[in-house]
Amino acid sequence: MQVSETLSCKDTKKGKRSFIKNRESIKSGFVEGARYRFINHGEHIELVLDSNGDRVVSKGNIVDLQNKTMSTVFADVDRVNVDYQKERIVLKAHYSEQQVIKREQSIKAGGSVKIGEVFAGTGNLSLQIKRGLKKSGVRSKHVFAIERCKDKSYILSANDELWDDKDARLFTDDIMLMDVSQLPAVDILVVSYPCVGFSMMQTDKAKRDLRHPEAGVLFVKLLEIISKTNPSTIIIENSPRMRDSDTLYIMDTVLSTTGYRNTEGTLKGHDFGDFEPRERLIKIYTSKGLTPFNVSNIKPQLSSVRKVEEILEPHTVKETDWKPYSYLRNHAKNSAHGHGFFAATPADTKLKTFGANYAKAQPDSSFLQHPENKDLFRMFTPSEHANIRRFDTGMHRAILESSEGKGPFYQRGSKMRAHKMMGDSIAPLPWFAAGLAIGNWIKENHIFKSNRRYTFSQTA
Repeated sequence: MQVSETLSCKDTKKGKRSFIKNRESIKSGFVEGARYRFINHGEHIELVLDSNGDRVVSKGNIVDLQNKTMSTVFADVDRVNVDYQKERIVLKAHYSEQQVIKREQSIKAGGSVKIGEVFAGTGNLSLQIKRGLKKSGVRSKHVFAIERCKDKSYILSANDELWDDKDARLFTDDIMLMDVSQLPAVDILVVSYPCVGFSMMQTDKAKRDLRHPEAGVLFVKLLEIISKTNPSTIIIENSPRMRDSDTLYIMDTVLSTTGYRNTEGTLKGHDFGDFEPRERLIKIYTSKGLTPFNVSNIKPQLSSVRKVEEILEPHTVKETDWKPYSYLRNHAKNSAHGHGFFAATPADTKLKTFGANYAKAQPDSSFLQHPENKDLFRMFTPSEHANIRRFDTGMHRAILESSEGKGPFYQRGSKMRAHKMMGDSIAPLPWFAAGLAIGNWIKENHIFKSNRRYTFSQTA
C-alpha cells in the first residue's frame, strides 16, 4: 500500500517550510543519519535516498525542508501532498492548490477570456456580460452553455453575438443527468440559477429552497461543474431572496473551502437606465489569489436613456390588439387591492417588470396607450419585448419564430411562450455594467495594467 498525506507549507524567513516525521517516512527509509538528494523537478520536489546525497535526516528521524527552492516551487501554496514510496518521498502542491494556481494562471495569461454558462436560458445574461467585457477591451469567447428547455435552447443557439467560437458546445440537457466530464475549463462561469425556490411567487413552504422538488438539489451538480471547469470567476444571478437561503450558505461554505472569496449585491434595472425596475441578486466568487472584486464597482454612468418610442414596432400590431381593458382599469381604481393599471406613452422611459406571465393581461403589467383614443390600450408585442431585452438579431429572429410557429420545435405560434422565455430573462443594462466592471477589474489587476478606464455607456 502506498500512503500519501497533506502537510502544511508555511512561510518562514528562510523560505517555505514543510516538516516530515512519521511512520511512513521511516518505512520509506528516511531514518536518522540517512543521506538523501533534494531534486527540484519544477512543479514538484523529490527526495531520494542516496549514500552520496548532500542532505541528512536529522535527529529524531526528522526531514526538515526549508529553503529558497521550496519557496520557488511552492510560492503560492499553503499545503502540499506528500507521497511516500520506497526510498523516496515526492512533494507536490495539493490538488486544491493546483486548481487555484491553474485558474489564476489562465486568467492572467491574456488572450480571450473563456466563458461557460449553466442554466443559460435564452443566453441574454451572458450576452450582456460579454458586451460589457468587450466595452472594457477584454476579448472573450463562449465555449459552452447548458440549458434544459428546448425552446430556450433554440433561442440560445441563434444568439449570433455569443457563439463566435467554432469549437463551442451547446448542451440541451439536464445537468443532474449529463456527463460533466466533457465540459472544458473556463475563466468565467455564468450561472442563472433557477429562482423557483426563492421567488416571492413561491408561497408553498414545502417547495422553498432545498425542498423544491426540481430545483432544490441542483446546487450539488453545479458544484461538480465548478470543480470540473475550475473558473477563476463565478457570476450568479437570482432573486434577492436567495441571499439568505440554505442553498447559498452551502455553496459559500464549499467554495470558500476550495479557494474562493465572494462579494454580493443587488442590481436594479431602473438604477441603470433600463425600462424595468427588475431587482436581482448578483453574487460573484473570485479565486483567492486574485485582487478582490467588489460589486460596488458596478456603477452606471448614464449617457442616454431609451424612450418607449424607440422600441415600438407598429407594423407588428393589429387593430384588434387595442382593447379597453375595462375590468383591469376598474379593478385598479380600488386602492384596497394594492394593484394598478399602468399605461405607458411613447415618451416614457420606465415600464413595469415584464414577468414570465406577461402574455396574460393582468394588474401591474405594462400597457401602451392608444395615440388617439385614450380609452384603448394594447400589450407590447413579442418583437417589442425583444427590443426591451436588447436581444441581438439572431435571438430576435428566433423569438419571432417561436411566437409565429415557424421554428423547428413549434407546431403553432405562441405569444405566451415567447413572452415567457423573455420574461424569465434579465433587465440587460445592469448586467452589461457588471461585464464592464469585471472587464476593467481583469485588465487593471490581472492581464495587464491599463491607465485607461473604460466607463459605462448606454450604447451597448
